[in-house]
Amino acid sequence: WHVSASDLADPRGEVEGRVLIFHDTTERWQAEQELRAATDALTAANRELTRLVTHDPLTRTLQRSAFLRQTQEECARARRGGREVRLLTVRLENLAELNASAGSEVADQVLRALARLLESMRREGDLLGRTGAAEFALLMSEAGELQTERTVEELRRGLERSRFRDARGRSLALCVRHGIAMLDDATPDADELLAASARSVEHTAVPLLDGT
Repeated sequence: WHVSASDLADPRGEVEGRVLIFHDTTERWQAEQELRAATDALTAANRELTRLVTHDPLTRTLQRSAFLRQTQEECARARRGGREVRLLTVRLENLAELNASAGSEVADQVLRALARLLESMRREGDLLGRTGAAEFALLMSEAGELQTERTVEELRRGLERSRFRDARGRSLALCVRHGIAMLDDATPDADELLAASARSVEHTAVPLLDGT
């Protein structure tokens, strides 16, 4: 309820009473609640739409285009602030063979597991995206050489601890390689940085995991 009041005055201007008017605001309150609920639902729907547009539906990591756009923004900030930035590419080398031998559902499970492992390693300010059918990229902000080595070793241990199995419980033979590139004059933007990191995968002597 809302109450409004006004004074009653005689001809001489002296107050001789007060009028109280009670307003039932139930309908207005209900309308405000409905509007608030509708606004919250619209906000949630917009967030979900943004996620669907920018994220890979299988692994829930950033899609390639969204990853490159956000990486470009981070690279610009890093250059202005004089910060080191490195990009780690992780590739499941035998995805095609895995699809053929174990089926697409098992292959998808492996990709999701790999994405979860990388997500668990992502620090605040880092970016994780699926940049190819069998490839992920982790942009590491403010990551020097030592931090990068620690991240790679953490990933290696995580892969070794993981138990990748098919529908019958048999161990899967997987080959996972990685490559690293640093933001510098040779890799001035996101596209060049990602390309350099992907190329370095081919030159990695020892795979992170090699069960093939």
